Amino acid sequence: MKYFERIKNFFREDFSDVVGIYHDGEKIFFARSTHKIEPDEVNFEISFADDIPPIEQLAEKISLTLNQRGWTNSKVGLCLNDDDVIIFRTNFENIPQSEIYSAVKTWATAQTGKNSSCDFVEIDGEIWAETLSENIVKEYISAFEKNSVNLCALTAMPNFSEPETLIKNHERAVFVAEVLSQKKSPNLISKKIGDWNFKKIFLTTAGIFLFSALIVSAKLFYDYRTAENEFNAVQKILSEQSENLVLKKDLDANISEMKKINSLLESQAEKFSKLNVLIHIGKTSNKNILLKKINATENFVQIEGTAENSDAVEKYLRRLKNSSAGNVKLENTSTADDGGINFTMKINFGG
Repeated sequence: MKYFERIKNFFREDFSDVVGIYHDGEKIFFARSTHKIEPDEVNFEISFADDIPPIEQLAEKISLTLNQRGWTNSKVGLCLNDDDVIIFRTNFENIPQSEIYSAVKTWATAQTGKNSSCDFVEIDGEIWAETLSENIVKEYISAFEKNSVNLCALTAMPNFSEPETLIKNHERAVFVAEVLSQKKSPNLISKKIGDWNFKKIFLTTAGIFLFSALIVSAKLFYDYRTAENEFNAVQKILSEQSENLVLKKDLDANISEMKKINSLLESQAEKFSKLNVLIHIGKTSNKNILLKKINATENFVQIEGTAENSDAVEKYLRRLKNSSAGNVKLENTSTADDGGINFTMKINFGG
């Protein structure tokens, strides 16, 4: 529960750093509160220019002072003079507590019209209500926002003392600071003060969303890299298998040719001369000669092959004749598609 409360407090508006302000027409009085409210009088007069609204000039002077003192992040409350607002004091007899605000709102509408801002405070059974035109309230808010001042309270200080005593200027600044720090009434812009810091909530939510997006992106990237590595590994295996398949095909072809030759040799084993001929046929060939087909019978061996050129054919023919292959003849030649020479030779046994 304590942990949950800490989280809630983290997202609540912080009213520990507030500044109450009062302007008496000549001087501005400040009361800043972090843990203890301390009044601070600023001794300079404000002379208003004719072409700039007084509210804007007041906001500008206040902004300048806050910046000079390093109070730019403070929440600000402005205490108005009694004659700047419409004030009403009554006991509201015979009205239930739950209906007091409705009664105050009805009174405020009658004083300042349909668009009115109002609030009240109850002290010792007496109601202090105040109202101001919504348009004037908006002028204050706009002027202070324009000068980067976080205006959160606008009020007049109730005076319920009997007989009424003169309220000191710095007391008005202290009062509005207390209104803010303790979120008390009256406050004509109380709607602007919320329990939750929506900016902090938004930034935290955005941060969590961004962090989650980064986690998901990292996971996707990791999965992609893993899948890519696995694909590359499989591709490598397939490539190796493909190479092995090519080698196997070549080996099978060679084995097949060897089987044919062995079969031929076995069938002619009793005839040593034929074996000798086949040996010479193989020995006399070189890289310029490609033997395609060998047909052997009891009386002759026929060779079909391809040479790079006619000169290679003649040289191969001479090598066969110089060997003990027997009677060798060039049967025919033709030009191959790749420019080489196709040839057929025949070796007769016994002359």
